Amino acid sequence: MSESEKRAERSYHTSGIVNSNVVQGDENITIVRLSSMENDELGAVFTDLYDKIAQTPLTLSDRDEAVKQVDELKRAIADPKAPDVGRMKRVVSWFKEHLPALAGAVVGIVVNPIVGQLVKAGGDLAVREFNEQFGSESAN
Repeated sequence: MSESEKRAERSYHTSGIVNSNVVQGDENITIVRLSSMENDELGAVFTDLYDKIAQTPLTLSDRDEAVKQVDELKRAIADPKAPDVGRMKRVVSWFKEHLPALAGAVVGIVVNPIVGQLVKAGGDLAVREFNEQFGSESAN
């Protein structure tokens, strides 16, 4: 039996995985489970950012776009395969260009240790891409 045929025969059963990212590759499965406290903490930093947007004097279109960008950041971080570092970078760049007063808060989410756990679970490629895009941001 060829190696590809052996791989095709593999099956995996999982249950009880909630609030988690599951990363599967050949010969390994990594499950990153955020505790409810980590989940709450990550939710709180997003709530704080939405509050900052609401409190910042902005045009309606800038406010709407800022909220859309934060929603995009949430989706990028919660990507089921691994956090989408490219999408995260685009959001940070948008804030730096359009709303620099809020860019620090956005970067703070990106370099949050909880997000780091999710990136690490995404594997070496995700970690390398994250370090290339945000290494200087994390050092600040």
